[in-house]
Amino acid sequence: MGDPLHAEPALVQYGLIDPTDPNSDPDLVAYVATNDGYLHAVDSLTGEEYFAFVPQEMLPKLQNIFDDTGATGKAYGLDGNVIAWINDVDRDGTISGADDHVYLYFGMRRGGRYMYSMDVTDRNNPTLRWVLEGGTVDGDYEEMGQTWSAPNVEKIKINGAERTVLIFGAGYDTGQDVLTTRGVDTMGRGIFIVDADSGELLWRAGPDGGADLQLTNMLYSIPARITPIDVDGDGNTDRLYAGDMGGQLWRIDSNNAASTATSVSAT
Repeated sequence: MGDPLHAEPALVQYGLIDPTDPNSDPDLVAYVATNDGYLHAVDSLTGEEYFAFVPQEMLPKLQNIFDDTGATGKAYGLDGNVIAWINDVDRDGTISGADDHVYLYFGMRRGGRYMYSMDVTDRNNPTLRWVLEGGTVDGDYEEMGQTWSAPNVEKIKINGAERTVLIFGAGYDTGQDVLTTRGVDTMGRGIFIVDADSGELLWRAGPDGGADLQLTNMLYSIPARITPIDVDGDGNTDRLYAGDMGGQLWRIDSNNAASTATSVSAT
């Protein structure tokens, strides 16, 4: 098992080991990403592994990681936090029924510019749901750098309908590794709001004219996790705070009663 250097695991409770005994131990699974490029699903009581998943983008790197060759310095694979969207519709503490689900989201952090979603509702039959690829020319995620910013699973309203979304920073530009003074970046400059179910890009802030909210001073990558706030307590996120590598703090306000990108402003 590789090292989970920067990776905080997601703990998912599927119910109780003995559903008939309210004092039974929880049926708890730890999902953790490691730098040899694996996502592991581990029984929290026994330590036994349910499965391990390797993204296809990691396959060319596995031999070098195994042999400890071909890399200068430390090798990185899946180096980021695992985030779970646990949808227990009837809130009975058990993942069961047609509408309950558990979806995972994880990036690569130092390992690369991808973000993944998996369906682990049935931990014995996991499936890959979708993949977001950063850096693809003319793609929705061209600006996405190394995926350092762990996504937040939040609710917003679009056209009056409530949507479950992922909110995350556009990531890290490795050009920052060698800078001794502040310098502008070429990637990671932005904030994404993505449909948590489909992976569809719903909204983006960034310095370019293609962004839904163009912010010409957003010239530095945003690797940190975004802080969402529900100001009016209606269950929908309407304010975001984000810090960037240029030392700027951004505040993004949205109006959940409106339906267009013009209802979003930044300071």
